[in-house]
Amino acid sequence: MSSETYSFITRWELDAPKELVWSEISNCANWPSWWPEVKAVELLAAGDQDEIGKTWRYKWQSPFFYKLSVTLCITDIQPLQSVSALATGDLEGTGEWQFSCHDTTTVAICSWKVRTRIPWMNRMAFLLKPLFRYNHRLIMRSGLQGLKQAIEQREKT
Repeated sequence: MSSETYSFITRWELDAPKELVWSEISNCANWPSWWPEVKAVELLAAGDQDEIGKTWRYKWQSPFFYKLSVTLCITDIQPLQSVSALATGDLEGTGEWQFSCHDTTTVAICSWKVRTRIPWMNRMAFLLKPLFRYNHRLIMRSGLQGLKQAIEQREKT
């Protein structure tokens, strides 16, 4: 059975300094505190002095009640600019965050090129692929709202 492929690009705009947005997103161990669908994050490998090879396992809970376990290994990191990773597990492929500033707005763009590795998802993709895409948009919208709240809290302290 072949895997289904997906390509997602999500643009987050935040009225916050890029350093603060970078800090929150790059501190993925803290994601469960502000991103409701992230149920757990576990550090598997520390990587080198530049964090290349740093590896995390994420447990996600979909709004549609299925779960995903994805391991991400950092393949490139340019502080305050971008981070790229290789995904394995229930999703396999690549992911990247890119950061830029436009006036007082920080833009964080998350790009995913993955294929599903869960047999039932691949078997049902002909019917459920639009639902999986919608689910991704819901998860990313929720993450943006959580990130905005986390940044507001940090700015108050």
